[in-house]
Amino acid sequence: MPGVNFSFDDQQREFAATLRRALEKQAPLARWLQPVDDDPAWQLVASELQALAPDLPDEVGGLDLSAIELAITAEELGRVVAPAAYVAGVFAHGLLAAAGEAATDELRAASEGRRLVLGADPAGDWAELGLDTDDCLSGSFIAPVGARSAEVVVAVVRRSDGRLVLAVGPLADAELEPLDGIDPTAGSARVVVNHLSVTVHEVPDLAGAVVAARRRGRLSVAAQALGGARACLSLTVQYATQREQFGSAIGSFQAVKHRLADLFVETELAASAVYLAACETNPEAVDAALDTAYDVATTTYRRAASDCIQLHGGVGFTWEHVAHLHLERSSLLAFLAPSASRADRYGLLASVDA
Repeated sequence: MPGVNFSFDDQQREFAATLRRALEKQAPLARWLQPVDDDPAWQLVASELQALAPDLPDEVGGLDLSAIELAITAEELGRVVAPAAYVAGVFAHGLLAAAGEAATDELRAASEGRRLVLGADPAGDWAELGLDTDDCLSGSFIAPVGARSAEVVVAVVRRSDGRLVLAVGPLADAELEPLDGIDPTAGSARVVVNHLSVTVHEVPDLAGAVVAARRRGRLSVAAQALGGARACLSLTVQYATQREQFGSAIGSFQAVKHRLADLFVETELAASAVYLAACETNPEAVDAALDTAYDVATTTYRRAASDCIQLHGGVGFTWEHVAHLHLERSSLLAFLAPSASRADRYGLLASVDA
């Protein structure tokens, strides 16, 4: 893409700085070191910062900015291991936005902090959701993230006549079966609903809306991985300049310097891939750009998390250190939104065929 400038303008730099200050103050990474009943970051993310949809128009609960601000938001959230519900919320909010004025109440509730979970799409063979003849939702679905604290389900399902519709309903009476996973903060669960009363929206081009929402979600996941990788690099550099052996900081040793230099180059390459995808406007090129951003950023994050643990030495392997939080989250993100070359039937962002 000739002529692309990856430098943020003054407004974007201030946007990123404001997000970072707020997150470091109200939702520091160390919050996950102790069991928490509720993630203190969620209200900040969804309500105070309106970070679910900075790129969407104001009338659908967004900030009317651009995909660059969505990537900036996700990157900053990735630095502090954002609430896992954020990933599902970004995708579900994008689907609600496609319903426009018909979903005004749901969008307003989401912007006020109601937690959304993505139900399912008909392409996933793990989902058994359907609408009854009276448009009530029944069946089950696996939610890799955000299910245990979710208040609203947003699902793409087929009516008995075969038409795709968007179903939205409360999860107060749902049956949850918690699922274990690599990231204990993910809130994974199998959700069972029986004759759930839902609001059904007939979106003119729902398949197209799902494609657009999937692209937003994939960009968000890639940018979170970038933020996590940069946080791991920063943690490791800080430790390497303070920890001494044989009278010298370990960061002065050639082997450590080379690993950190390599990791720095990899994170900068990941940043280029993520923000190229955010700037891409050619419909024929955007999916390839997102695939590249996702694969490069999640691979870099996992490498950075592993190096962070190893270069911290013995302390890096303890549960009292935050390094393992990044290792867990990097593994989760690498699973959530696989590219075509890394497809996984349990991915949140599977394709939807009309």
